[in-house]
Amino acid sequence: MCFWGDKVGAIFDSFRRKPSAARIGMMRRVRIGIVGDYDPGYISHRETGVALEDSGGRLGIRVEYDWVATDSVAAGGTGLVAAFDGVWAAPGSPYRSLEGVLAAICFARERGVPFFGT
Repeated sequence: MCFWGDKVGAIFDSFRRKPSAARIGMMRRVRIGIVGDYDPGYISHRETGVALEDSGGRLGIRVEYDWVATDSVAAGGTGLVAAFDGVWAAPGSPYRSLEGVLAAICFARERGVPFFGT
């Protein structure tokens, strides 16, 4: 029987190991679309990019990110998030467009695009 703590420990152990050259070569750049309404007054918004860059650096991956406004997704469709390797639904609701953030989440989930929500 495997306990949840064992699974979490294994995941963290995999991140602590130095990435192999093959892994770095395959994943040298990742683009993340942060769907949310950026507000410099939220510390979580200011620090999201720093966290992504730091995490990528620890894994030997260059992380690029762009904020995508929820009302832009609602007006322009999910094509705005299609160019990204992953989607992050930023904290800070209420969103200007709940429809926009839900469309981005559905897009990611229905197409197997890595998704993270906070």
